[in-house]
Amino acid sequence: MKVLVTGTGGMGAHISKVLVDNNVNCSLYGTCRQTDAISKIVDINKIEMHKGDILDHIRLETVIKENNIDHIIHTAGPRATQCRKHDYTNDSDNGIRVHTMGTSNVLEASRKLNIKRVIYTSTGSVYLANKIHPPDGTFIKETDSVVPFNSEDIYASGKVACEYQGFNYAKAYGIEFVSIRMAHVYGPWPGDMGRGRVVGEMVEAFLNNKEITVEEQVAQWTYLYDLAEEHYVALTSPNLKYEIFNAGSGTISGLSDVKNILAKKGDINKIHVDVSKTGSKKFPFDMNKAANKLNFKPKYTLENGVEDLIKWHSNRL
Repeated sequence: MKVLVTGTGGMGAHISKVLVDNNVNCSLYGTCRQTDAISKIVDINKIEMHKGDILDHIRLETVIKENNIDHIIHTAGPRATQCRKHDYTNDSDNGIRVHTMGTSNVLEASRKLNIKRVIYTSTGSVYLANKIHPPDGTFIKETDSVVPFNSEDIYASGKVACEYQGFNYAKAYGIEFVSIRMAHVYGPWPGDMGRGRVVGEMVEAFLNNKEITVEEQVAQWTYLYDLAEEHYVALTSPNLKYEIFNAGSGTISGLSDVKNILAKKGDINKIHVDVSKTGSKKFPFDMNKAANKLNFKPKYTLENGVEDLIKWHSNRL
């Protein structure tokens, strides 16, 4: 198996590490702007790094051919915060354009070059439950409704569009396509990768005895290592034609819970969580399908994850 991982941000780098740890031949394709940060996650001497734009289909196909790639994990694309309504422009850095056209390029290259399976990094933001707020105690299943294409959340609707592209290619051309719908991510993000990652910022402030105030966020906080591992399991599991899998902890927590975990480790007088603004309610994923079809269960509770993140940041002080 020879795997191409698109996207050189934190998710792609962490998935690459899992592949390397499991002795899978891995190539990483993306902008490669943060090589130093990537090297803090995975041994870059054990992977092939290829600089290229996901919108450049010629470069993408060349890398696939020259490296005899037969599987792709497609993580490339901007964060939700980079995909706002005002981003409908014609420039190539546009969030929605990178997602949809980049995915089209990956799928078309897969058709032309006989790629066996594509794993697509999607998001739990696609679920309509995040907008309509079902009763408490609801667990979101993969079969639940998703946002319509006319949603104001262009990040979520763009991800849905990419999933539909993948399923159509799977049915028409026999490419196996698996979508991994991720929950809120936290974990080790070196350098600029960690900018705006609020749990990591709280841990850093705690370790450096710095003042920080964050608005309460109640979400399904899921450790990065679990998400990377689920991508690997989806890559290697048999008998997957076109599938969707949730990827989350299955529990809902707030940043006030993160603060309480930090309180067990030391002084939290400078860590402040503003609970006057809690944002929209989130709902946990039903993880039974991943357990049954992939034999995968997340390993990290919020407390385990925060403790591991403390160790990771402590080693870099």
